[in-house]
Amino acid sequence: MKQLIALLLVLPLAADGSDPVLLRYKSEPGTVLRYRVRIVNQQDASVGERSQSITFERTGRRTLLLFDRSNDPPRLTLSSEDDMEDARILAYSEDGKDRLEAARADIQPTLPRATKQLAFYTLDDQGREQGDLTKVPLDAALLRSLSDIQILPDEPVGAGAAWKRELRPGPLVCKYDYTLAAPPEGGRLDIASTFAVEAAQPAEGPALAFAPGEVSMRFDAELGILVSLRGKVGVTATAPDKVDTLTITLELELEGVERIRSEVLASVAEEGGFLATVYRAYETGIIDRAALGLEEFIERYPESRWRAGAKGLLDGLRATFPLLLAEGPALSPKEWIGATPDLGGKVVLLSFWTTWEENCRAAVPSLVKWSEAFAPSGLVVVGVTGLDDRQDRAAVEEFAAQQALPFPVAIDDGEKTFSSFRVLTIPHLFLLDKRGRVRWQGHPSQATVVEYMIRGLLAE
Repeated sequence: MKQLIALLLVLPLAADGSDPVLLRYKSEPGTVLRYRVRIVNQQDASVGERSQSITFERTGRRTLLLFDRSNDPPRLTLSSEDDMEDARILAYSEDGKDRLEAARADIQPTLPRATKQLAFYTLDDQGREQGDLTKVPLDAALLRSLSDIQILPDEPVGAGAAWKRELRPGPLVCKYDYTLAAPPEGGRLDIASTFAVEAAQPAEGPALAFAPGEVSMRFDAELGILVSLRGKVGVTATAPDKVDTLTITLELELEGVERIRSEVLASVAEEGGFLATVYRAYETGIIDRAALGLEEFIERYPESRWRAGAKGLLDGLRATFPLLLAEGPALSPKEWIGATPDLGGKVVLLSFWTTWEENCRAAVPSLVKWSEAFAPSGLVVVGVTGLDDRQDRAAVEEFAAQQALPFPVAIDDGEKTFSSFRVLTIPHLFLLDKRGRVRWQGHPSQATVVEYMIRGLLAE
């Protein structure tokens, strides 16, 4: 029975990933969803001229919590908590005669009792676990509705649009026919699906035949969640002396969808827009703006559903760039090649480099360009290097003369300056604003970001 329920839920929602995708449904960490669940089982058995039929249902609640999402590799971790009631007999007959009242006393005690169960799942970015899908329990099947479910082709679709999918979980071949039941409107997306399951016949035991299945799904595309699901699937096992048929009907209904919409969507426009701007700064390397924006977001929206994620990103920035937004350490060179610069009230670009490292040499033209272009506006470029067995003072002077460096070079006193700025790799750049605070650091190859930052700091 558990495998059949899994087929009902997994198969219509899964995709093999071979086709392009138009829509992906996502939920954010901290999302808590509560579904009303109703499962109706109808079991029919016949032996010769004798027959027996029983229908029973189970109802309850399923609470799903998404508590972690990772992009490397793509995965998400969820918990599923079931609180199911006792099974209840709806109908019972023997040889076509109603025996419901007798069944309440004789058969009711053998049906599933009330249960509470907590489980955890880690899924990939298409909502799939490792292993054989035919062995996935009901909980895992339901969780696919919260992951990045792929269900639509990569083309505009309207009412009546149809497409096909095929999946081969284990020994089964499952073929689906999808239809967009109505035009997407108001964040609602209704999809109907019929599917056929073909099974290889076992070498021993009864022959299996799956009845055509059907599922209707409603998604809330704005919230990124499954709102409701109704489906039906059946299988018949035929042996020489017995025929058993099992049909399962499943209903899922999200509780409090309007409450969720009011709580979530009311904050999405403002909070999401603010955070999207911050993320764009982060992704493009404008790390000072990203850090300042994350600090402001956390302070402004203490109850935001995205607060934990924003704090995690901010903590990561601080760990990677410990000097960011702090006052830069004082330069303490042993000596200067070129004139000692006046750094007071100036935007300063520090370049940590050596004469012998290939990438350092490749970055010199950019440093020269920035110095010549922005020095008249107040930028001071300073090269910082040290002396060792690979370069002495004469080698640094010769290199500076050959390259016609328009900026001074600080010869570090041992490794004091490198250590105070926590430089571990070269070449490495730091940008300090007019107040001496570290506003950016990174590699010279990030030329677009460097120029953007220089212009912005000069304008402050």
